[in-house]
Amino acid sequence: MQGNCDIIMKWYVTLFCITGIIELVAGVLMLSQRRRHRDRSRLLIAIFFLLTAVVVAVTMGLMLSGRYVKGDHILGTGAILTGFALFFLLLLYPLEVLRPNWINPRRLLALISPWLFFTLLLLALLPFGQTQLHSPAEILPNIYHSDVLLRVLLSLIFIPYGLWLIFIRYNWRNPFKTQIPWKYKGRWDWEMGVGAGAGVYFPPYLLGYAGAAGHVGVSYDFWFPLQLSVDWRPVLGVEFGDRGDYAPVGFYTRGFYGVTIGVRYRF
Repeated sequence: MQGNCDIIMKWYVTLFCITGIIELVAGVLMLSQRRRHRDRSRLLIAIFFLLTAVVVAVTMGLMLSGRYVKGDHILGTGAILTGFALFFLLLLYPLEVLRPNWINPRRLLALISPWLFFTLLLLALLPFGQTQLHSPAEILPNIYHSDVLLRVLLSLIFIPYGLWLIFIRYNWRNPFKTQIPWKYKGRWDWEMGVGAGAGVYFPPYLLGYAGAAGHVGVSYDFWFPLQLSVDWRPVLGVEFGDRGDYAPVGFYTRGFYGVTIGVRYRF
């Protein structure tokens, strides 16, 4: 039994290392593209990728040193604040793509002000100590503590921000100028894309995730306005939040499950 756990842990660490390398390479590539095109969107997504790589590296260092392999509390302030920083950086990217130069200091402050308000209140309470929570069952009985209430609010604030933009990616239809050969009625196409993904999910715990995203799919257009498609949309990144007995930051294993079947009416 112990041997199986060691094998699983080695695979987990290996995938976590690969995630950090991919995030680092993606950040460097976006920075090099930005030097050629000089637009802020590539800079924003590069900062997101590089910061994610730093989080992976720090977490790996803690794991290899024997710390944070098993957590003893949930709703940690550091995990909540770091997770939202990654999440917010990712949300800025599509805003800059859709509305170039719309983001300025005044609008940025207005955008982040709800989170900033609750964060400053929580940081002001830190010198007075923090209520330790060891399981989700302890949250509701301790909700009357100011620091617990603020940590819950800062965890839930991911949801309204996440409803804006959950998944962002670049897509290319028939990439490399190759099309699936088909001599009969209808038309086959395939597409691929790369970008970034972020979101929140539950149960059993309220967790956020962020990382590099991909997209590979194939679609069939009928000779009447109907399309069928099959897509795989993996997200290779980190998850953060209440992870039970594990560290507050870890590898996002659910990111490989993104297979979808679509039926669309073409207007």
